[in-house]
Amino acid sequence: MKILVCLMVLSLALMVGCKTAECGKKAEKAPEAKAEKMEKAEKAEKAPAKKMEMTAVESSTIDEIGYDAEKQVLKIKFDNGEAYKYMGVPEATYKKLMKAKSKGKFFNAHIKDKFEAKQCD
Repeated sequence: MKILVCLMVLSLALMVGCKTAECGKKAEKAPEAKAEKMEKAEKAEKAPAKKMEMTAVESSTIDEIGYDAEKQVLKIKFDNGEAYKYMGVPEATYKKLMKAKSKGKFFNAHIKDKFEAKQCD
C-alpha cells in the first residue's frame, strides 16, 4: 500500500512539475535548444535551393522527370510546358515510372491524383 501511495505522489509531482535542481537545468536548456532549431531552420530557408536534376524521357506527354530521394519529391515537366512537383512519392514509384514502357499511362494510373501536387516553374 505504501508503494502505491508513493507512486501516486511521484506521479502527481511529475504532472505538477519538478522543482529539483536537475529539472531546473533541463528547463534552462530547453529555450537554447529551441533557439538552435529555429536558427537551423532559418539557415535552411535562406540557403539556395539546389536545382533538381531533370532527365529527358521518351513520352508523348512527358518531357522531363526529376526526383529528390531525400525529400521524396517527384518533378514532371509535361510536353505543354507545365511542370508539377509531387510530394511524398516513394523512390520505388519513381524507379517504376522511369522503367515504364508508357510513362504517361504509368503517371495517370499511379501518380496523378494520388500525391499532393504543386505547379512549379
